[in-house]
Amino acid sequence: MEDLPFVSSFARRGKRDGYKISKNPTGYWTVTSIRMLDIVTTNSGVILSIRTQPGSSKNRIIGEYGGRLKLAVTAAPEKGKANKAVIELLADTLHVHESSIHIISGETSRDKRLMIEGLTLEDLKSLLNLES
Repeated sequence: MEDLPFVSSFARRGKRDGYKISKNPTGYWTVTSIRMLDIVTTNSGVILSIRTQPGSSKNRIIGEYGGRLKLAVTAAPEKGKANKAVIELLADTLHVHESSIHIISGETSRDKRLMIEGLTLEDLKSLLNLES
């Protein structure tokens, strides 16, 4: 990894963020995720850890970030506007009512834990296109 400075920098950063960088047999560098999303199943649904990025150019799901699902929303982080946008985005994506998504922790933080009622782990994985 010393032959390319950006690769060694990414390797250090990637290890912290849940990625593994290696050289495959053909000589190309490959990056693989070594972390999964932090999802807890309960009797009434699932608890999902997310990372929000308020003030983005559009509402979208970015992907996995440090064991959390990273979401970008256009709303500013003031007076709960970003939280409402996050709940709307997830409700649309997961085909559930907004009233079935509750913020358990992190209302004023970018890192949040959400309770999504009436959803199973398998439903969540298929709707988010996650591997098992």
